[in-house]
Amino acid sequence: METSNLKNMVVLKNLPSNIVDEAIIVLKANKKTKKLQKIENKKILENQENKKDKEYILKEAEMIVNNYISKIENKENDDVVQNEQTADTGSYPPCVMVDGVIYKDTGYVASMPGCGTMDGEIVSTVAGTELPSENNQSNFGSGYHYQRSSEGQLIVVIDDERIIFRDIEKDDTSIPIEVINFNAKVKEITDDGELLVTHVSTAEGFCQMNDGEYYVSAENLAEDVQVGDIVTIWFNGMIQETYPAQLGVVYRIIKTQ
Repeated sequence: METSNLKNMVVLKNLPSNIVDEAIIVLKANKKTKKLQKIENKKILENQENKKDKEYILKEAEMIVNNYISKIENKENDDVVQNEQTADTGSYPPCVMVDGVIYKDTGYVASMPGCGTMDGEIVSTVAGTELPSENNQSNFGSGYHYQRSSEGQLIVVIDDERIIFRDIEKDDTSIPIEVINFNAKVKEITDDGELLVTHVSTAEGFCQMNDGEYYVSAENLAEDVQVGDIVTIWFNGMIQETYPAQLGVVYRIIKTQ
């Protein structure tokens, strides 16, 4: 057998010399350790590169998602003001800017007595389709005086009514503390959707209402009531001189007992 071309050969040792010619020679592939090591190193490097690529992709995806969320949040903040615009007319609710803050009309009237000193006056105005952009400016007219109220609120005197304005960026739909409210007992529920109530007590901080009976619109009744229930009623402070007396704009009625 020609062995000059053999590159790898297993030699059987410790065999008697008379049977060496009959020994089987096993040939193996020519594998070099350095080459295997190089291949293994290459695979490691490839795995590391793949891992880095995956990490980069994940970080890039995370960055894209965060940027998208940030844009949504910024858009929502911008829309807090933009969504105040009435879709039908393109007009904003009555708004005024004081100390760099835009306040919008809440629709509530303040009945809580305060000092008679005004803090400022609205001296300029813009169209109702715009928002005020400078201090002491409104989109409903000029010449109105205002008074700072509780945090995030402003009271503007319009046609002898003290209208409560609230920071346009505040997501607060609660009834302001300056709105008069009282407890009353339900005496009758009329077929016209009104409640006949008897005054029990007026909330602290307000001029006490007269004892007696009042007709109250049940339009803003929060829950069903029965004769004999005690309810709390928020309204604009106006009382019509009828018999029984008729409350003005009723903001809310809730059952307390």
